[in-house]
Amino acid sequence: MAVGYRHGRKYILGRKAAGVVRRESRGEEPQLLFPFGYYGRTMNGGLGGRFGIGRRFRIALTALLAVGLVSGVASAHQVPSEKFASPLPLSLLFLGAGATVALTAGWLAFTERTPAEGTRRTRVLTVPASISTPIRVGVRLVFFAGFAAALGLGVVGRQVPVENFATVFVWPVWFRGVALLSILLGTVWAVLSPWRTFYDGLTWLEGERVAVAESYPKWLASWPAFVGFVLLLGIFENLTYVPNSPRLTTGVLAVYTILMVLGSVLYGVEWFRRADPLAVLYRLFGRVASIAIERTDEGGTEISLRAPWRGSVEPVRDFSLVAFVVTAVYTVSFDGFTNTRTYQDVLFDARDLLGTGPETSVLLYAAGLVVFVVSFALASWLVERLGERERGTRTARATDAETDGGRVSADDGA
Repeated sequence: MAVGYRHGRKYILGRKAAGVVRRESRGEEPQLLFPFGYYGRTMNGGLGGRFGIGRRFRIALTALLAVGLVSGVASAHQVPSEKFASPLPLSLLFLGAGATVALTAGWLAFTERTPAEGTRRTRVLTVPASISTPIRVGVRLVFFAGFAAALGLGVVGRQVPVENFATVFVWPVWFRGVALLSILLGTVWAVLSPWRTFYDGLTWLEGERVAVAESYPKWLASWPAFVGFVLLLGIFENLTYVPNSPRLTTGVLAVYTILMVLGSVLYGVEWFRRADPLAVLYRLFGRVASIAIERTDEGGTEISLRAPWRGSVEPVRDFSLVAFVVTAVYTVSFDGFTNTRTYQDVLFDARDLLGTGPETSVLLYAAGLVVFVVSFALASWLVERLGERERGTRTARATDAETDGGRVSADDGA
């Protein structure tokens, strides 16, 4: 049983891993909770009291500003019982993070930007198809076997997070491990994706491309991937105890699989590129890789080197991807923010104010996400306008200088 204290009152906190609150002091049986975050009630009953306008303003201000400014990746997704050990006051940490973003945006606004040149690569090795194809097929089959084992063992295996293959494989090995591979080796998800492996097998059996619709709708863009990222990594992974439940992990994975397979049958391979949240995320990670692995026209594999981060200079192609990138940054920031005492204060205040339970953490995440994306859009618009005004002023001054120079030359000639 975890116990916390706020405003002179004693709270009993639910354990995220099990979703159970032991309210022994009130003589009640352990209660199974909705699987979102932590749950807290005061020992003297009730969800809180009445607060003045100043208290409400502090709750809103802390929730909206701190969520947007703090950055970092949490090592465990839970509200800690001890204060976050920051090397400097958290207010200065938040201020520094915000100042970094603001200065970067200002620098981009008032400096000239030119289209990115082609990425220079140095070819290191070319592996013939006779060698690379068996390796690629073997890797795909091994990963697909792990995927199938996770679906099965998550249901029939022992329901202990650290012992069940589903929870061990899906969250740390798959989601995070493939992300690290993408950062090191570029986009590897096209080879590892179990749904693409299934689709390629279906295409091989049919002898032609499988797609009911003629093409992927342009209006959908990457919005399905955006929604999937928010649900899968923003909420399920960070704000629930799903990663600690083998059966729930298998359930999420099964729904994910059904959506990917049905979408691919409807729209073909483009569905994987645009609608799969992991594909979009890993492709963005792959932009920073210094190693590029690509297939040749002959079916072999070409390995080349490039300058790290060079791929990041290429702009994203539509607003849905912009929203995806901004949401990913926000989610990482929010994840780190949940491990601070400030977040714990905001969480309890919000619960007392709204009269809600464990789902409050999701409400805070969603509200912060909306504010973060809208603030980014407004800031980008403002910075772009200022940048255009500054560039226009420079152009006008240069034109005036050239005109004045021509007049002087004419007078001298006269």
